[in-house]
Amino acid sequence: MSVPYFKLSQDEVNQKIDKLVQYLVDCKMDDVCVINPKELIFDKKVRMKCRYACRVYNTNLRCPPNAPSVEECKEYVHSFEKGIIYRKTAPADHFAGEDAKKDYKWTKVSKFIQDTSAELESMAFYEGFYLAMAFGAGRCRQCVDIGGKCQGLADGVCRHQLESRPSLEGIGVDLIRSISNLNWNFSIIGKRSEIADIEIAGYIGFIALY
Repeated sequence: MSVPYFKLSQDEVNQKIDKLVQYLVDCKMDDVCVINPKELIFDKKVRMKCRYACRVYNTNLRCPPNAPSVEECKEYVHSFEKGIIYRKTAPADHFAGEDAKKDYKWTKVSKFIQDTSAELESMAFYEGFYLAMAFGAGRCRQCVDIGGKCQGLADGVCRHQLESRPSLEGIGVDLIRSISNLNWNFSIIGKRSEIADIEIAGYIGFIALY
């Protein structure tokens, strides 16, 4: 029977967190770190970048402008005491170069993070973290083809409520600054990036536990 985390000893809570971390390791995540969610840096400039410089703005129910305000998201995430941030890396040619543009390889990494995050949230719930909430990576890809709009936009009802979660960027997190504080290496990647210039590429997910 699942026991709420607040009825457990700290050692028992830590053991359950270790179990979730091990799941992520078993899923071949390249970086996994237990953090205080307050370490995530929110910035309104991220939301403005979404609005004016992202091709998927307003193409699904999880991205802006369909996400809550940055202030609300910050207050919510920072109300948690413990969370896990994780990253799946991929070769640079998944994100840059002509083959990446043809095959959209980066979307498979994004979808992997989203699916793993959904399963992780479910696991956390049954481990007693009943208010746990996971965040995916990139635009939601649960029911849309590349470049398409989600099926729920027409009536505002998500078709994959249990699996679909917003990305950290979508709720206003400055990921570059946030992971810099974790001493994770990273590369800033855009559509004109060259493969040779990319040190490390990938997507990041996060779960707030309690």
